[in-house]
Amino acid sequence: MAKVIMYSATVMLVAALAGLASSESSIAEPPYGPPRPYPPPPPPYGHPTYKQKGIPYSFSYAIKDDYVGADYGQAEKSNGELVQGTYYVALPDGRLQTVKYQADHVVGYVADVEYEGDAKHPPPYAPSVVYRPQYPAPTRSPYSTTAAPTEAPATVYPAEAEA
Repeated sequence: MAKVIMYSATVMLVAALAGLASSESSIAEPPYGPPRPYPPPPPPYGHPTYKQKGIPYSFSYAIKDDYVGADYGQAEKSNGELVQGTYYVALPDGRLQTVKYQADHVVGYVADVEYEGDAKHPPPYAPSVVYRPQYPAPTRSPYSTTAAPTEAPATVYPAEAEA
């Protein structure tokens, strides 16, 4: 029995070595060709040779909302190399701040800031606005089978208490 096991192990070892030898000689290149080397990586951002190509563009917008006091806008244009623009904003102290700027890869960002008007203190604190419903409250809730009270409790608003 031991001779049979030794003989089987020897045959299996020879077959494995023969398969290895035949597989090494039959290694073919992939169907898409030999592997190509990777190109060198691009220079990191901020490197002296890094410069992204510019795209010409132009845009502008303006917001003016008298209810909340917002007044601001911006206009900008670029030829792909130099960016020029202006923006303005109404400051809380009543002045209008206008910034004219230009930027490129050589000089960087250069801005000219101007103010129009005189600074004023904000108005004194005013009490908040009280909103009241325009329609009477329903006498019956649509989600319940019981009737709602016919008269709502009296509500005293701070503005009415002072008057």
